[in-house]
This record gives sequence, structure tokens and C-alpha cells, in this order.
Amino acid sequence: MLMFDCAVQLLALPPLLQPSCPQRLLERLEEIISEWNSELQERTGKFRKQANAVAEWDKRILHNQDVLLGLEIEAAKVAETDSYLELQLELIETHQQESIEDDTERTFKDERGFLVDDDAASTRDAI
Repeated sequence: MLMFDCAVQLLALPPLLQPSCPQRLLERLEEIISEWNSELQERTGKFRKQANAVAEWDKRILHNQDVLLGLEIEAAKVAETDSYLELQLELIETHQQESIEDDTERTFKDERGFLVDDDAASTRDAI
């Protein structure tokens, strides 16, 4: 790292003030710095693409979370309505059963009188 700092300082000097370093060393340092810069640019681009993808996923997750919460609220309302309707249906069935029983009992009482009369008529006709 010390060599890199030295090279950067040397490159920053005007050509006339640069010490007599081998030209090839300076060129190699420039190549290395250029390669690092290119690699940094490439990795930065890849990172930004991935960061944008993650940000998009986050948006979708948050949107879907809102949708799921809305559906959960709707499902709770449907369950509450279903319970209410089940209770109402049970009440209707109970009232219908009571009504059928009352109607059957009333019809039996009404028809019983006819049956008694029919038995007397049958006995009379048999004599």
C-alpha cells in the first residue's frame, strides 16, 4: 500500500519534477490504477442493478402485504357474516319445525273428529 501511495504522489507531480523512476514502472502503475478503476465501475454497475432489483422486490412485498391485510379484513368480515347467517338459519329452522309440529297437531285434532265419525258410520253400516 505504501508503494501505491508513493506512485500516486509521483504521478501527481508535473513530469519535470518527477524523480527519475523507470518509465515502465510508472506505466505499469497507471495500468493497474486503470484496471482497478474499470473493475470498480463494473462492480458498481452490478451493485446498482442488484440494489434496484432488491428495491423492486421490497416494493412488491410491501404492496402484497397491503393486499394480504385487505384480504384478511375481508375474510374476517365474511366469517362474521357467515356466523350471523348460520344463527339466523338455525332460528328459521327452529321456527319452521315448531310451526310444522303445531300444524301437524292441529290437523291431527281436526281429523280425529272425522275418524271418530267414520268409525261410527262404519259400525252402523256393518249392522
